[in-house]
This record gives sequence, C-alpha cells and structure tokens, in this order.
Amino acid sequence: METKEIYMEDLLNLMDSNILRDCMIEITNKCPFLCDHCYVDNAEIKKLDLDQFKNIIDQLITLKCNSILITGGEPLLHPQFCDMYVYAKERGFFVSINSNLFYLNDKIKKLFLKYKPDLIEISLYGYDDESYYNFTHVKKSYNNVIKNLDFLYNNNINFNLKTTLTTKNYYYLDELEKISLKYNKEFRYDYLVFPSFNNDKTYKPNPYRLKPEQIIEILKKPNNKTIFEKQVKETIENQFNVEKLNTVFNCSMGNGKIYIDSSYNVRPCVVVQESFNLNEYTISETLEKIKEFKCNVKLKDDYKCMNCAKRKLCRYCPARFYLETHDYCNPPEFYCNLSNLIMNTFEKKFVFKTFDYNNKIDLDSCSKMHEILKNDYIRQNGIETYNNSFDNDGFEKWVEMLRNDENYNIILCFDDDKLIGFLCYMIIDNDIILCEIQIIPEYQKKYGIFRKLFKELPKFDNISNVKGTIKKNNLHSIECFTNMGMKNTNGLWYEITYIDFKIWLNNK
Repeated sequence: METKEIYMEDLLNLMDSNILRDCMIEITNKCPFLCDHCYVDNAEIKKLDLDQFKNIIDQLITLKCNSILITGGEPLLHPQFCDMYVYAKERGFFVSINSNLFYLNDKIKKLFLKYKPDLIEISLYGYDDESYYNFTHVKKSYNNVIKNLDFLYNNNINFNLKTTLTTKNYYYLDELEKISLKYNKEFRYDYLVFPSFNNDKTYKPNPYRLKPEQIIEILKKPNNKTIFEKQVKETIENQFNVEKLNTVFNCSMGNGKIYIDSSYNVRPCVVVQESFNLNEYTISETLEKIKEFKCNVKLKDDYKCMNCAKRKLCRYCPARFYLETHDYCNPPEFYCNLSNLIMNTFEKKFVFKTFDYNNKIDLDSCSKMHEILKNDYIRQNGIETYNNSFDNDGFEKWVEMLRNDENYNIILCFDDDKLIGFLCYMIIDNDIILCEIQIIPEYQKKYGIFRKLFKELPKFDNISNVKGTIKKNNLHSIECFTNMGMKNTNGLWYEITYIDFKIWLNNK
C-alpha cells in the first residue's frame, strides 16, 4: 500500500478554511438495527455503487482532501465496502469508519488487519443482551458486538466508543462507561437527538429525546461538571461583549467539511437537508453552491440568537432549529430552556446579605467593606497618596453613617466567607441613588457580580430613575454603567430610567 508523506505545505493547506479537509461519505442508509430514535430514513434502501465512490475519492484528491469518514446506516453492510475501503486507503486517505460493529465479518477483519483504519467510531447501545435488544430490537446483538470489540482491542486497531442518549438508555449510562473502561477508552455521548430525516420533510421533535431536566442530571456527573462550570463562567464573563452574529451559520459546514449521502448528493453537513447531486455538479461546484446557500439564508432583525451569550451552552445550530420549526432563525424553546437550565445549575453560587437602619450591619462586615474601599483607593491613586481618612476617626465616622443613617441601605455579596463586593444606595425623591458599588478586582467582569448585586434590590413602586456619580478617571465604572444603559446627564452624574433599568436587569 502506498503511504502519503505530509509536507509543511500540506499542513498549511489543512489549516486553510477554503481547503476541503474532511468528507463524510454515507455509502448506504441500510442498518441491521431498528433503533427507535434513529434519524435516518431507511424506508427506501439507498447505496452508492463502487464507481460513484471512486469518482468521489478521485475528486477529493484534486481538492487536496486528506481525510474521509465512511458512514451509514451501517457501512459494513455495503456489499462493496471492502473495495471502497481499499480504494481510499491505497490513495493515501486517512480513513475512519462509523459503525455499530454488529456486522464485522471475517473478510472485513482480515482487511482491517492488513490495512488498519485510522479510527473506528463505534456506537454502544446496551450493556447486556436484554438492554441491547430493547434498544436495537435485534436479538443476540450484544454478544456479537463485544466479540468484535475484543478483536479490535486484541489486534491494536484504533477505536472510540460513544452513544446517543435517549429516554431508553440514559439511565444505564454508567454501565456503558464501564465497558469503555474495560478497553481503556474514553466514552462519548450526545444528548441531542435529531428528528427523523423523512422524505416528506414533516420534521418534528424526536419523542425519544431527553427532557432538559434529564440532560442536566447527566451533565452534573463529575466528569462533566467541571466542563460546564467553566462554560457557564465564560458565558457570564462575556455577556457584555458577545460577538454579534453576522451570518446565520457560524460553523464550518461547507468550509473544510462536507457530507455526501447515499443518494449521491453533496450536503453542507449531516443535518442540513439542502443537497446538490453529483450527477449534475462536481464536488468543487457544490462547494460554491453551499456558499451561495449559506449567503441566501438571511439574518432576521428580531433574531433572538443574534446577541445571546448562551449560544455555546445550547450548542447553537440553525440546522437543528430548522428540523423542528422549519425556520433557520427560529430556535425551538427546548434549546433556550436547556441553556437557561445549564446556567442556573452550573453558575457559581454566592450569598447575599442586606442591611438597613432596622437591620444594622455588623462591625466585621464594615471592616471588610472598608478594606475593599481602601485597596480600591490605593489602586486608583497610588500608595503615596494614601492618608489616614481610612483609619481611626475616619473609619468610626464611616461606620456610624452605615449603621445609623435611616436612608442608607447595603447589599453585600460573599463567596463562602469572603466579601467580594457590595452595593450601597439611598431612596431620595423617588429615585434610587447609588452611593457606592465595589467589586474586588479578581471578581470584576466575572460571574456577573455587578448584575447580581442589583438583582438583590427590593421591588420598588413609584421609582422614577436610578442615579449615581462616577469620577472621570474611573473608566471601569463608566464602562459598567454605560453597558447597563446609564447616560451622563450632568457632570459626574449618570442615570437611567427605572423602566429601562428593569429591562437591563432581566435582559440576560
């Protein structure tokens, strides 16, 4: 078999989004399993013939494509699978395979021993005969799959294990992970199930898809928790600086990656149903068609995903949206509900305490507030300008005001026992007057502390405006208050109407 040397030029080409890097080829839609959740429409069996496959490979070579994924259905069922596989391998392609591994016969085993695949992506659906049968509706499938897994493992053939989580198998996820541990493999799973890709295009949500609450229970597992805590933290940190969508599709579909189905159609990806038949176009021509398609799907002015900071949490995908709403710019409530639930579950929790004239602040909290103020003064003015106004008599007078001024209200935010921020305000002439808001540096622009402090304000009636003063050199505070919609009205004074303030408060 020929080997393919990779030069620096090839690596640079792989990094170029205009170069086709990967191609997924569905050689058949036929599958021995009858999984209830499956999105593949196999009412009519379709398959590529060997000449069509060879033509695809030959065109991919001219486009400098290096990698293909052979998929289905179940690709090992294709009567010409071995010929297709050898043709691609001998032309220097990195060849991966998607399989359920049920139909790994002796002929294919011998082929894999001679020409090892770069990777076999294997879907697991159960942990014993009963669970496999309940999921696939095929008897004695479990033992056959495990026997074939042993063959791959014992012969050092590279494979991964994964599954699609549905209402039928999510509760035994731990058992599936035990199988992966047996083979020293990490276990991947997807909790978002596609609707069926039926010919009449009457797509609707998959009845076997998990509910958001069930998904959350899975994401709370220790190996997931840290990942989603980090994602939520980044979401909160970036909520004021969200990259605005300038196109509906912001993924790599058609840029470096394409999907070719068993009807000899090129599609932007496995989800998008827009297709271009290879009897009419070359692959190169379909890439241009895909670009035109992406450009023709226009953003809507009221598209609620446009500035949403939670796009990463819902795994933003207009193609998925279309399969349920028939509109690329109309996300189903499911995705919004899921991202909100992820936020609420994995957002770092803080403790808030409120004080007023009737509920006087304790001296220990006063000291912690004072320390934050002192450190902020030094940061802004330098240690050489620091004076005794923060000590002794100055401190005692300040505490006296905090504890005994009838109009003074205080909201403190704690991370465990550490005071990380506070908000002081007064109500004067139907306006909320912001007297002081401080967040220690390591928590600024993180976790949404700024907004969280304001969310702890009581619900007021007959309030007209929210006002506060900001020094000209306090650029960070100016940025924060400007982002919430406050406008400079008179010298150091900034204000926002109470109505607009509540809109900002509840906007994200």
